[in-house]
Amino acid sequence: MASNGLSNQLVPVSESTQMTRSRSMFIDDDLVDGFVDNLVDAFEALWQEVEEVSAFKRGVPVRAQITSAERDPLHHPVDPVLYTIALQHGPYQWTVRRRYKHFITLDTELRVLWLRTKFSRGQNVPLMHLPVRLARRGARKENLEKYLRKLLEVEVFRNHKAALKFFEVSRYSFFDDLGKVKGKEDFVRKQGGGYHIELQVCGCNCAGFCTSCCCPCINQAVGWTRRWMIIKDSFVMLVRQQTGRISGVMLMDKEFTAMLLAPAAGIPHGIQIHNLSRDLLVQSWSDRQAREWFMAIEQMRRGPGAIWTTQQRHDSFAPVRADSKARWFVDAEDYYSVVADAINSARYEIFIAGWWLSPELYLKRNIANMDKWRLDNLLKKKAESGVHISVLIYKDIPQALYVQSLHTYTVLMNAHRNITVLRHPDHRRQGIYYWGHHEKVVCIDQCVSFVGGLDLCYGRWDNQRHALTDLPRRRVVMGTDECDGAGASTVDHEPFDDVGGDTMSPLEKQRSDVQRPAAAEAGTDSTKTTPTSKRKRMAKALVRARRLGWLARSASSADIEVPFTSSSAPALARGMSADVLTVATSDALDPAAVSCDLCPPGHACCHFYLFPGQDYSNALIKDPENVHLPFFDIADRKTEPRLPWHDVHACVVGSAAKDLARHFIQRWNYSKYNKRQRVLDRRKVKFLLPRDLPMPNLDPWIGAEQLHECEVQILRSASDWSCGVPQETSILHAYCAAIQNAEHFIYIENQFFISSQLDGSPPVYNPIVETLADRIIQAHELGTTFHVYIILPLLPGFPGELDGGGGVAKKAILHYIYSTVCRGESSLFGRVRASGFEPMHYVSFCGLRTHDKLMGKLVTEIIYIHSKLMIVDDRLAIIGSANINDRSMTGERDTELAAVVRDTQMIPARMNGQPYEAGRFVHSLRMSLFKEHLGCCDEECFDPNSDAFFKNVWLGHAAANTKAYEQVFYCVPNDYCTRLVHLQQNRERPVLKDTDPRAAEELLRSSVRGTVVLFPHLFLADEDLRPPLGSKENLISLTVFT
Repeated sequence: MASNGLSNQLVPVSESTQMTRSRSMFIDDDLVDGFVDNLVDAFEALWQEVEEVSAFKRGVPVRAQITSAERDPLHHPVDPVLYTIALQHGPYQWTVRRRYKHFITLDTELRVLWLRTKFSRGQNVPLMHLPVRLARRGARKENLEKYLRKLLEVEVFRNHKAALKFFEVSRYSFFDDLGKVKGKEDFVRKQGGGYHIELQVCGCNCAGFCTSCCCPCINQAVGWTRRWMIIKDSFVMLVRQQTGRISGVMLMDKEFTAMLLAPAAGIPHGIQIHNLSRDLLVQSWSDRQAREWFMAIEQMRRGPGAIWTTQQRHDSFAPVRADSKARWFVDAEDYYSVVADAINSARYEIFIAGWWLSPELYLKRNIANMDKWRLDNLLKKKAESGVHISVLIYKDIPQALYVQSLHTYTVLMNAHRNITVLRHPDHRRQGIYYWGHHEKVVCIDQCVSFVGGLDLCYGRWDNQRHALTDLPRRRVVMGTDECDGAGASTVDHEPFDDVGGDTMSPLEKQRSDVQRPAAAEAGTDSTKTTPTSKRKRMAKALVRARRLGWLARSASSADIEVPFTSSSAPALARGMSADVLTVATSDALDPAAVSCDLCPPGHACCHFYLFPGQDYSNALIKDPENVHLPFFDIADRKTEPRLPWHDVHACVVGSAAKDLARHFIQRWNYSKYNKRQRVLDRRKVKFLLPRDLPMPNLDPWIGAEQLHECEVQILRSASDWSCGVPQETSILHAYCAAIQNAEHFIYIENQFFISSQLDGSPPVYNPIVETLADRIIQAHELGTTFHVYIILPLLPGFPGELDGGGGVAKKAILHYIYSTVCRGESSLFGRVRASGFEPMHYVSFCGLRTHDKLMGKLVTEIIYIHSKLMIVDDRLAIIGSANINDRSMTGERDTELAAVVRDTQMIPARMNGQPYEAGRFVHSLRMSLFKEHLGCCDEECFDPNSDAFFKNVWLGHAAANTKAYEQVFYCVPNDYCTRLVHLQQNRERPVLKDTDPRAAEELLRSSVRGTVVLFPHLFLADEDLRPPLGSKENLISLTVFT
């Protein structure tokens, strides 16, 4: 379970040796503890014997050669010769500089070791003889070189602490995972503090109210401490001498530099190491050593670290990666399935960061054994196998949000010691109340990463069908749940339209969770074999399983995975008892293949649910609540349709994946530093390091044919409060640059569209809409064909009726969106019309809507757009978590991540009727989205730049769908309701679903294609949608809405 670098250095340690483990630097197992299965920490006892712990790779020779001997009798009259020793150990090469006094110290320590091994252990170790100093100068050099070679041949000598210090070697030196370059290592004295962050209060979390606080300021320069400092190819690390734990990590970035301090600074032999996060002051023992540190840092900065220390495109922290591969995901079903396989394939590390994480989330729902793929179970399984899992989640304010990060923290931290969870920010400590960590990223072994708009939480799982309902196709009508006698249970199968649903309340199901073992036992009893008694036992097990939300599962069926491909089945099997569930052995099943004994053949089991518990929700009606009760239904399945969720995610493989992991590491280390030390000691939270781990086998869960070779650059919005770095807005820069350079078309999907309102209250600073308007005006002036497609949610995802007492936040968001789209001189339409032409010839705004039947009645609901996507010219795509608003784009507010993907593999396509080379990745993503939204074939949406497609297909389908939906349903929003009073009038008008349901079904079947509908520009145009005075939304800063 270790990579090449680790496997060469992990050696067994006996119990007796563990009891006498040394506190020295050079045998630190703390790094291994973080990588493998919680090995015993080093430095907690006396020195471990060198035969059992090796800093050098076993079986790999160490070569030494003295390349020069410099004399300096003026400054060193007693010991004038300085020897330069070149060393090589496998692929690692480095040099050290030593005087004869250092040889004497080393020889003395080794003689003590020789005496101890000879008399206490009876081992025959050859005695080394240091050459006398009075020998001829040339001979002395040759003799010292022979002395070093013989020393390095004896493992017990070369792994002694004195030898390791002499050769500047520690247990971190030869991990292949930490880079193939051996940097300088040695003891230094470092000064505490120096971080470029400001806390609103002192470190004791007293909120600044105590009058005599003794807590030191986080930036205050504290005393000097001794540390072992190591330079690697992309970072500098400090290790505590007493405990061996990593005490600090400085990542190389565009401002990473080192500077020798002048004597006037008051720090003799001092060096200042600077990056975006910190100014580290270290002190060496002599001017020569200070110069060596400076030169070593500069050499690493200009060499292997140059990729991090140079300016990057879009002013991003990450370089452009031309050697990456990428895959896109539309909606969560495929993404969740692949990320589940990726987690299951992890061998070393798993990083997860998100705004909301639900531990009880089912990642796979098309198999019989769903429990195996529940997120908390999957993470626990990997932790038990030795994988170290780090979870970094947004610390919510319970009074304002529903995500209950404390529940996530409690569940995962109690699952296994290899799972560590950090919540950030500490609101009082940092003074951050309005902003959050909105990024969504999963990193597997720092080789494969996922980024986009999908959190691993309730309400996100969906597919391109976007079902509105989740009820069983058949019901079982039973008597009492304790049916022991004959006739106590009867079965009555009725059509779907008359489904009565589950008679057991969700709360009763949640409370009966403790009865699961009894239900499982009752469902798998094999002592009674008569058909009648077996039928009774099945009924009893099914009724009890209703209380649990799923059926009991026996161990014999634990590893059965059965894809359920029938599109007619509304739900899929939960983990059932082997006696209850009959599973065919074929790979693909029809509904008859998965059923319980009480359901007739040919029908899906009555207990199958695709959206269990909290997953069935509608944020337009009610926010999630009690998320610590995962299988508690928060919506009435028989009266409320769920809110479909549309999103886009991406997987990147290779160097770009390492960049996402590096961002996570930077955030993790910063969050660890911000936490109170007494809390961290209890959790044993460790610093993370960038690693170069071997690439896993991707074929079983991604597939080589689905990976596209691309140029990928990772972007982010970050600042001092979130990452400990100055404000970074590389996502905003990438959006503006892509719009400016667009030649044919732009396609945008986003949850928000709030931009360029400098005259607003509050002002909106991101210039995306201004840049978009300029590009449209340029196309008009040049007479070129240019189209912009923008898809937004028809309503913001906040609960409350617009014409009721609630819905204030929903109206506030609508105000800023409409001010950006079409209302006012600063809107997109206002800017374009000021140039003398109509914007509708170039740009379209649409939303998505679908319909279904619930309890025999037609229902409709919008499809909530949560994706954060922009496609340009079928060659470039930006996929991430950043909305088009100031919260996501300005960097100083929410933390965001995105990947800008440029295709390097081209395929033939058409653009405005002409042959065109489109990118394989971007073109296939755009085609998938257009076919889903338009319900059309490849040929119809092949050319997105033609006027015929823009007017006849895109706008034509949207207009026809909008007209049909408004005839059948009470659709909100619409262009007829310009005032709030019109909403009630709209509900009172006769619609076809009530007057003639059969005609309504026929109209929907004949007129609706796809899900795209027009975005209403006149909706509530005569109302002031800003929060009224006195409302709680008005009492807080309105910047939370922009």
